[in-house]
Amino acid sequence: ILASKRNFDGTIIFIFQPNEENGLGAKSMLDEGLLSNLPIEEIYALHNLPGQPVGQLSTRHGLICSSESLFEIIIEGQSCHASMPQMGKDAILIGSEIVQSIQSIVSRKIHSNSGIVISVTEFITNGNRNIIAGKVTLKGDARAQSKEERIAIEKFIRQISKGIAITHDVSIEVKFKTEFIETFNSKQPTDAVIKIGEKIGLNVIPDRKPMSFSEDFAHFSNCFPGCFFLLGNGEKEPFSIPLHSSDYNFNDDLIEIGSKFWVALVEDRLSKT
Repeated sequence: ILASKRNFDGTIIFIFQPNEENGLGAKSMLDEGLLSNLPIEEIYALHNLPGQPVGQLSTRHGLICSSESLFEIIIEGQSCHASMPQMGKDAILIGSEIVQSIQSIVSRKIHSNSGIVISVTEFITNGNRNIIAGKVTLKGDARAQSKEERIAIEKFIRQISKGIAITHDVSIEVKFKTEFIETFNSKQPTDAVIKIGEKIGLNVIPDRKPMSFSEDFAHFSNCFPGCFFLLGNGEKEPFSIPLHSSDYNFNDDLIEIGSKFWVALVEDRLSKT
């Protein structure tokens, strides 16, 4: 559409962003200097959102997506026969204690309205039918809405693990890594998205709540003024099935709506007049 109409004056760059789900695509592109020689003044990203009305555009100024940090907790206890637990150091019991304690971080150490989500997603042991596990690896995911909260989560996970290690006289190692930083929208690009959405007749939500999911678009918008926004995929099945579900169904009607929006945004931001 843009090539045929040519109703703009300037340069448009389309970015193919690989490896977004692991939080490594945008950062790799920036680290390798791929974008350093391109005349980027503003940057935009669209994400579809199941469960919202078809074509409903929502965004906000400032924070729009949470960060994601991955943690791994390795417990080294002592295996033993299941009939004689007193002879070992039950890593499953110790791991369970850590899982329960981690869930107390939100509300007991950090305000419950902070938007923080901490989830233990894997519990791996070397136990067997009649063998009490001597080693457990816990893996999990933490979402936060500020750098300070990220730092606090790591501090409390390490503090909890250290205390439980001393209590049970075992070795516990904690690894904590942030690959997705928080995503922030800049004022002028966000104003433009809201204005254009309203101009072409979309139902615009200009101050939606921040999303708990994470986006490595954050690395781009950390370098250039940008706006990340969402477009409703549909309120009813099959279009309301959550992202990352094996039954997820993209609504093809969004292609025309999204294309219309992009064209209008380009013609506004790169106006010939």
